[in-house]
Amino acid sequence: MAYCENAYVFYVIKTLGSLLYALWVGDARHTIDFKLIDHSMIMKKYLFFSIFLSLALTANAQQYQLNPEQSGLSWTGRAAYSAYTLGGTIQARSGTLSCEGERILQGELAIDMQSIQSDIGQLTKHLRSADFFEVKRFPEAHFTLGQPFTPGSTAGTASGMLTIKGIAKEEKIQLTARREGKTLRLEGKAAIDRTAYGIYYNSPSFFEGLKQEAIANDFELAFKLVFEEMEKE
Repeated sequence: MAYCENAYVFYVIKTLGSLLYALWVGDARHTIDFKLIDHSMIMKKYLFFSIFLSLALTANAQQYQLNPEQSGLSWTGRAAYSAYTLGGTIQARSGTLSCEGERILQGELAIDMQSIQSDIGQLTKHLRSADFFEVKRFPEAHFTLGQPFTPGSTAGTASGMLTIKGIAKEEKIQLTARREGKTLRLEGKAAIDRTAYGIYYNSPSFFEGLKQEAIANDFELAFKLVFEEMEKE
């Protein structure tokens, strides 16, 4: 099995390397003065080389798939001018990780916004409305890991792009990881500014005189995610 995996990696690198070389030489034949090379061609080569490196680095990585039934997220919102809090849950829909040893190279998570709820039925309905997450129009939120990250038993900071209501913003999350056989458990939390995603309802930053009705801009999103190792083909 190890020989087959190494042979596959060699094949990927060799094939992409040959294609990259052909592209470079093919372009170079059309000019003698390399100072006059079209900048668009340089960008094309740069992009191609970036794809080549990405594929080469992840070709032999171990893939993990989210187990939605064992995973979940919780949210906590707060009043702007008092200690009053409310909370609830959201379900993770799907997700994948690409890992090399303890290092997470790539990560994707889809969140089912239609599952957002609280212990108060009327609040659940309100959260799903256009005042907040407008879940009929935007049924999913997404998080994409921004760069490779090596989590540990103590919290580290990872960054990535969070998309809510079609708006993508970079967010930082506190993350820990625990491996149990072929299972990888991730736990963490993040403080999210809802107004960055166009959710302004009762925000003291946008409405004056709200007093006890004001809702803090930030809410906390905590998660426990279970990923299971996928069999290599």
